[in-house]
Amino acid sequence: FAERLLRDASALAKVHALPLFDFIFRPSAGAVCCSGLQQMVRQRCATLTRWMGARFAESETLGPEVGLLVTGRVSLHPDSKYQAALQRRIPIVRPSCLEAMWEAKSEVNLEPHTLPALCGLGICFGGLLQAGEMEALQAQAVAAGAMSEPLDRAEVVIVKDVFAPRYLEAQRIGILAAPPLWLERCLELRCCVPIAGELEVQNPQSLQLKLFGGPSPAPG
Repeated sequence: FAERLLRDASALAKVHALPLFDFIFRPSAGAVCCSGLQQMVRQRCATLTRWMGARFAESETLGPEVGLLVTGRVSLHPDSKYQAALQRRIPIVRPSCLEAMWEAKSEVNLEPHTLPALCGLGICFGGLLQAGEMEALQAQAVAAGAMSEPLDRAEVVIVKDVFAPRYLEAQRIGILAAPPLWLERCLELRCCVPIAGELEVQNPQSLQLKLFGGPSPAPG
């Protein structure tokens, strides 16, 4: 950067903070924002971001200037930075991305550093009817970063329908519930999508009414 500054003094106008080692981030890349990181990791990310010439966003929300979210886990909270980044199609990466850029002294391929679809999410399995189905989905979810947890420590419980005992328990203690379809969609899209619409736990009776066009007319 010092050599660049000697060649072109106007380069200093692009500096967001000092010390600065080089302009590794493209000006159009936007600011870097962090979420869900331990304090030491967050501080390291902030330092690397500034050293590489980008702006580090300190705000509690995902501002319009943000172009990259660095986090260690997914979130289903509707007001989370993670869900906001999904809606805005902002890349979501692990802290290793910034470390790789710093080591390479250039931008890198984000794909190896993309946050896994269910990274850090505690999921309770056991509300499925078939053991084989449960085991297969559990293996895929864990491979995508999920943590298999008992019901009282989980954030989401996977159940077949609203009549599953685990669904009623989850409702009682305030834990989210989702059907296998939601899990499959997360794995397919490689991100933790909201539990909404067709991805909510369904009532089989409601599904039957939709399939056959509503209730039978009353005899008259």
